[in-house]
Amino acid sequence: MVPGSWNSDSGHAKHDDHDDEKQNEIKGVASLEELRELCVEAEVRIIACQMTVDLFDLDPKAFIDGVEFGGAALFFEFAGEADISLFM
Repeated sequence: MVPGSWNSDSGHAKHDDHDDEKQNEIKGVASLEELRELCVEAEVRIIACQMTVDLFDLDPKAFIDGVEFGGAALFFEFAGEADISLFM
C-alpha cells in the first residue's frame, strides 16, 4: 500500500503513519522510505500489483520512478529463478 492510503472509506481501520515511524525509531528499524531508497540504489526490480492498483483506484503516477505494473503472471515469470523474491 501507499503510505497514508488506509482509511475507513475503503473498509480498513484508520492507520497513522506517524505511529509506524515512532515504532520503527524505538525498535531501530529502517523506515519504509529508507528501505525503498536502498532497494532503488541496489536496482531491485519492483512490481506493483496491477489488480490492487485498479481495485483501490491508486494513481500510477504517485508511485516512484521505475516501478513496473503487472500481475502474478509477470512475477512468476522470474520469481522461480530469482535469488530472493518477496510477494506482498
